[in-house]
Amino acid sequence: VIAVLTGFSILWKEHFSLKKDYHSQCEKLAEEHAKAEQLEANSKIATERSTFVNSATTERIKVKGCESTPDAEVVLFKCRLSGKMMVQVVDLPALPSGHHYEVWAQNPDSTDRMIGLIQPPIKYDSMYVLDTALHYSSIQITDVDTINNFSVPVCMASVKK
Repeated sequence: VIAVLTGFSILWKEHFSLKKDYHSQCEKLAEEHAKAEQLEANSKIATERSTFVNSATTERIKVKGCESTPDAEVVLFKCRLSGKMMVQVVDLPALPSGHHYEVWAQNPDSTDRMIGLIQPPIKYDSMYVLDTALHYSSIQITDVDTINNFSVPVCMASVKK
């Protein structure tokens, strides 16, 4: 009887040990599954962006720094057919606390429209999606101080001939 009880005790202990291991493995599997889904989503975004950037209908426009920030530079990618646009940060000055960048398009009738926002932290060589804009004459990126309600041009380019 003691041997049977000892056997049941060992089986009971082994059962709960295996149950604990099983739940631990299920949690790890769920974490790995979430990582795989995130990787798949990132891969899809990268593929779509690469297709857009390398399309024959996509125009590349270098937007150089203004007089006060001559080293600043971004590359604007614009689809000539749809007006879809993205910007790649090459070099922008570090932003003080409370600042962000705004991307503006100036239309031929001299109206300005904000088409994008770049919030810190700035990821260099990353692509930022902008609003669609077909008809505009220039692009400007400004450093905006939201605390003092003040903005300074950082990059500008004439893009419509």
